[in-house]
Amino acid sequence: STTSQLLKVLHEFGESLDKRIQTDVLYLDFAKAFDRVDHQLLLKKLSNFGVCGNLLSWFHNYLTDRHQNVTILGKTSRSIPVLSGVLQGSILGPLLFLVYVNDLPEKSTTSSVALFADDTKCYHVIRTTDDVKALQCDLDGISQWCRTWRMNLNKTKCGVLKETRNLKLVQSSYHLNNDNSANSTVICKSLFKKILAFSSLQISNGTNTSLL
Repeated sequence: STTSQLLKVLHEFGESLDKRIQTDVLYLDFAKAFDRVDHQLLLKKLSNFGVCGNLLSWFHNYLTDRHQNVTILGKTSRSIPVLSGVLQGSILGPLLFLVYVNDLPEKSTTSSVALFADDTKCYHVIRTTDDVKALQCDLDGISQWCRTWRMNLNKTKCGVLKETRNLKLVQSSYHLNNDNSANSTVICKSLFKKILAFSSLQISNGTNTSLL
């Protein structure tokens, strides 16, 4: 659930804060996540989960041979096949999406990954620049996963949160599609200008926002 994931992540963040260790958190957002699930790739993943025979055929029939059109002011467009996406608002839709993204954390070898539906956090304690490189390496692995499974990260909604009690930050910069080209996007646009600070009675507004 959202609560259990949040409690786990906050516990780990709290341990780092108590030790005055910096934690960099990458907040990653899939663009049109539920709509981009490739049907054939999803069927492959279902097969890898052990779904086979008549049940796999049922999922094939459930997902394929769908068409869509749009009606505006009484005018209806031609029907086109729907080649990707799981039905939002359905019972199976969220479950099938979870099957699709279930192996994403495996692409992170040193950093922790927290998933809830289409929201992803990838975080790593940062003591030296080697830790920054390790987190960037895991981000590259996640980017490669996205290319393999035809999912896109919404670059405008991705960001970095640096959490520490130290006044001196370990400087870091993270890139999506880290290929040294014009398409490489820096996501080190810190979500908050001030270093997160905990008091004995309250949590700063910045921290409240980060919980979202």
